[in-house]
Amino acid sequence: MARFSYTKYIPNNAIFNRDIAGGIAQQQRQRVKLPTGLPNPVYGLPMRPGQQPILEQYAGLIKVREWDTPEGKNKGHSSIFYWYFPAIVKSNYKRPNTQSSSSSSQQPPLLLWIQGGPGSTSMIGLFTEMGPLKVHKDGTLSRRNITWANEYDILFVDQPVGTGFSYVYPPHNDSSSEANLNEKGDVDDTDGAFGAPAINIGRPVTSDNTIPEFNMTYIDNVVHKVLEAAESVSTPWPKELEPFRYLLNRRAENLYDPKFDMNSLRKNLIDRNSVLTSSRKSSSSSSSSSSPWGSIGLDPNDTSKDFINGYPTNMRAVGKDMHTFMLKFFELYPHLRSRDFYITSESYGGRFVPGIATYIDQENHKLTSTDDKYINLKGMAVGNSWVDPLAQLPAHGTLGFYNGLLGMKEADIVDVLAFRSINLTIHNQLEAAIEARLDMFDYFRNVTGKINWYDIRRVNHPYIRRHMNNFLNLAETKRSLNVPDDIKSFKDPGVYHYLKQDIMRTSMPLYPHLIERYGVTLYQGQFDFRDGVVGNTAWISGLKWEGSDQFKAAKRQQWYLKDGIKDPNADEDDFVQRLFLAGYLQSGGNLNHYTVLGGGHMTPGDNPQACLDIIHNLTGYYNRH
Repeated sequence: MARFSYTKYIPNNAIFNRDIAGGIAQQQRQRVKLPTGLPNPVYGLPMRPGQQPILEQYAGLIKVREWDTPEGKNKGHSSIFYWYFPAIVKSNYKRPNTQSSSSSSQQPPLLLWIQGGPGSTSMIGLFTEMGPLKVHKDGTLSRRNITWANEYDILFVDQPVGTGFSYVYPPHNDSSSEANLNEKGDVDDTDGAFGAPAINIGRPVTSDNTIPEFNMTYIDNVVHKVLEAAESVSTPWPKELEPFRYLLNRRAENLYDPKFDMNSLRKNLIDRNSVLTSSRKSSSSSSSSSSPWGSIGLDPNDTSKDFINGYPTNMRAVGKDMHTFMLKFFELYPHLRSRDFYITSESYGGRFVPGIATYIDQENHKLTSTDDKYINLKGMAVGNSWVDPLAQLPAHGTLGFYNGLLGMKEADIVDVLAFRSINLTIHNQLEAAIEARLDMFDYFRNVTGKINWYDIRRVNHPYIRRHMNNFLNLAETKRSLNVPDDIKSFKDPGVYHYLKQDIMRTSMPLYPHLIERYGVTLYQGQFDFRDGVVGNTAWISGLKWEGSDQFKAAKRQQWYLKDGIKDPNADEDDFVQRLFLAGYLQSGGNLNHYTVLGGGHMTPGDNPQACLDIIHNLTGYYNRH
């Protein structure tokens, strides 16, 4: 007998009776019905007084897998939670300069939003970034003015299974002891600790600003040797210090070294193949090299370990679950099958998105575009992505130094910690590499006085999610969202536990094929220390695809937004166009790379108008006011 079952119904509770229409008269509330007949409508959300509800929205759970459990009594199973908003302003959707008469050309694209983590709920995006709703301390909701849901159908999904309301049954056996980690809401560990307990994010600061859990003797000795060797150009560099040779580029006597070549450095000092092949034998068949999964260290012919105890262990498994979910979602909402489909995310989405897109691409290749199982994938957008540790880790010391957050010695220590993580990664000590990376961020936090690494403008100012978590776990909310009362929205530790061998591998090799076939957009906020512009530019610069020469030859341009404002001295209907500098764009060969001014790690929430423009440019649809 399945553990969970529920009946679809319109909740009859005080919140529904009071707030379904957010202040609309009683007789009007009685007429609030959805004529569509589509499954899992959302009713009864508590809107603030004066706030109009979003009348058409849908949410629920979709089962994606079943398996035999060791006990053999009940089948294990997993389900994925979604919250779907049809475009609120449908009249704005016209594809410019099109001669197509197909219905999809006159309908808004379908955007999928997934959060990072791994294991962070997409409700973060819904309530704090680009979604149509905001949640307040008193548990009421209000409408967001700038939201992707005005112009697009948008689907928020909690994935992988074990994220948010999405669940695995039976759950990871440590869930009971760690289930309250995400309840506190004091720190947004969306992808900061990669799903590790929140206590790892901020370790206590000692009197000498060091990390008490980490032996600093190693760091001090290495840094001392590096600085000593740098005093004379004739001093030979010991082999064990070669990885640190170029850390001194920023030193006062040599702030810019024209001979510095990151690609040569990485080629000479880092055996990339050891990262890509660490999980497969060197005798793997030649088909591995031609397989996208082989390029990221997975055996193309062996999927037996893709799931353990119901949880995905790599990006191929994540892609399989999401492919299954989307097919079942389209069965519930068949009118969406022909829509242009875009996958969007941020942070750890730099791994999720190419994994999901690659799986969809491979399955589509077996079908024709008229097949019901064909997913009309058109492109993807990822912000502030975690993609390639070998390219991104060396960026932090220099970034901290040039932003004035680290002195030269502190920046050297950050880089030594970064290279320690790289060294562990290339020797396949992947869990230790994660801890070394966290040591680096903890040292940064300690020595800078608790600067927020997601947004360096925030001093000792964490992202608060308590209100959101409390709201989602109300019984009334679950009834409105068609979620059984015994399911809780939280970060299941099993997500991290089973993906931890995948976290420090690169997803970079998946991108070239996707860029060639689809529109790909990558963007970063200027104030993100964790997965920001410098590290992302490093791995993007190393990509090679058919259009890469065109992209690299393209000029990095200033990127402006237009805004119409009322001129107080003009006639009533006259408006003045102002241009706002939103950031910078390099575009070519099917790839757009944006730097977003005023953005941190959660860029769509920091600069919503700029990110909406990014999506408009990706999809080719424009809002017509």
